[in-house]
Amino acid sequence: MLNRTLAPESLQVNEIKFLEPLTQHLDNGIPVFTINAGKQELVRIEFIFENVNWDASKPLQAVGVSHLINNGTDKLSAKEIADKVDYYGAFLQTEYGADQSSVKLYTLNKHLSSVLPILRSILNESIFPEQELAIFVQNQKQSLQVNLQKNDFLARRQFANSIFGNTPYGSNIEAEDYNALKEMI
Repeated sequence: MLNRTLAPESLQVNEIKFLEPLTQHLDNGIPVFTINAGKQELVRIEFIFENVNWDASKPLQAVGVSHLINNGTDKLSAKEIADKVDYYGAFLQTEYGADQSSVKLYTLNKHLSSVLPILRSILNESIFPEQELAIFVQNQKQSLQVNLQKNDFLARRQFANSIFGNTPYGSNIEAEDYNALKEMI
């Protein structure tokens, strides 16, 4: 039986072997990286987009798009998207960073052909419904109001702005910036 009163031996890690991706290019030049990580019946597809058009007058445009891209398309409402993704046991995730945004899909291999059309629709036919945008703006403004009462938030915000100025890394977001989203998206 394992003696839990003794700490495990500490060993030095000398080498880490990373899986090398297979690199291919689509006809339009976009690189595609594929990693076959074993025999799991799971696939992860990730689309990464550079945030290249940051504009100080529209500091939340990329954030808004990242959060709202899966909230409705020409053919599917936010609820229908969520229901269909859940039906197949898949998981859809969007992330935003100052430099890049991403859309990720996790699904079982056997359901990939059923879930891919949903992902395609999200990437090509998003409509950013007014109701979903209004809910997002309201929630974000409330969160900002709460955060503006916290010393650590204010300190990080001031520090980033002092170093980076009015850039994606140091922009001081105000409630009015969320109101402006309604006109941009």
